[in-house]
Amino acid sequence: MCKINVNYCNASLQELWRSEELDNHQGGVILTINNLYGSSTFKNRDQLVCMDWETGQNKFIDKVPASDNKANLYAEDLIVSKDNRYRINST
Repeated sequence: MCKINVNYCNASLQELWRSEELDNHQGGVILTINNLYGSSTFKNRDQLVCMDWETGQNKFIDKVPASDNKANLYAEDLIVSKDNRYRINST
């Protein structure tokens, strides 16, 4: 994650943390309070990854039975993943 520092006409990026655990390809990520959720594509293939938003530390990695192309949705304290075969899973 990067922070954008702006000082009048100058801008710079500061890297706050980096992780290869969440390598989201498509479907986006979800930010809730201090948790970042997303579907991993390569390193943790077909798994739902939860990371701490501020530190980038893993909170958990959960196997989600679906393909690598997932669309994620957050509603009423549930994370719902839909894959390209139209299977729906909730966590």
